[in-house]
Amino acid sequence: MTCVLYFLLTFSKLTNELLIFFLQIRIQGGANPKEGRVEVFHDGKWGTVCGDGWGIEEAMTVCRQLNLGYAGRAVAHNNFSQTDLKVIMSGVQCRVDEISLYNCQHDEWTNANCSSKDKLAGVVCVNGKVQDVTCIRQNFH
Repeated sequence: MTCVLYFLLTFSKLTNELLIFFLQIRIQGGANPKEGRVEVFHDGKWGTVCGDGWGIEEAMTVCRQLNLGYAGRAVAHNNFSQTDLKVIMSGVQCRVDEISLYNCQHDEWTNANCSSKDKLAGVVCVNGKVQDVTCIRQNFH
């Protein structure tokens, strides 16, 4: 999956300037471009997201951010290909209406930790048809 570049515009009260942040996220290791392990770019490097507490809200945010439809499944263990990347984002908690994983509450970047090296966040995104989401959810419960 090719990484997608997003812009976040924010206004700095300190300098009265409009700041632009480049936010990158991708999914890797899946059988098709709509599924895989979630990877984020921060501080000049790619890394993984810890699967501790990872749920459908977080997966929905990733699928929305990458314009891949809806989340049919949130994966909290690395069911996708192995990686040598380190966990750089943990404690992710999204509201259902978040537009970017970076906007979700998460641990400080310098304090990312995970209960297991195999507990990596992943997603299975589906097309925007409600019956597709329902069908996939029934198959994985």
